[in-house]
Amino acid sequence: MSVTYKTKSAQLIYIGMGIIKVSINEGVTIDQGLAIENYLAVDKLLDGKKHACIIDERADSVIETSEAFEFNISDKVKKTRIASAYIINSPLKKLVRNLKLRISKSESCVKFFTEESKAMDWVKYKIIEEDLTNSGTNSMN
Repeated sequence: MSVTYKTKSAQLIYIGMGIIKVSINEGVTIDQGLAIENYLAVDKLLDGKKHACIIDERADSVIETSEAFEFNISDKVKKTRIASAYIINSPLKKLVRNLKLRISKSESCVKFFTEESKAMDWVKYKIIEEDLTNSGTNSMN
């Protein structure tokens, strides 16, 4: 069952398996305030449970500020977000952004894609990986 919620800047859809798709509206600049608003909406929608996000930025003229991106990979967000898959239009931007993440050695589980199916496969893998890690930890206690 999918559940939809709208914010000022996006449409949030819970598509199951702990996955939220965030479709950014056309022409929106996501600043830190809008990033926080979307984060709080996802948190409310899932009642604070761990989840993965697919963030679709393919609409025309979507811009995410560096402050918004920094919030999305912050420790506060990492408490409940297992992974973030960004879908963008440009293969070159995908390459550059993924390279920047590797160089920065960010501990956040973030990756950029140009294909939604690959983004979906990756977040499903990350959720299964998280479940296996947690079940292994719990069995040791």
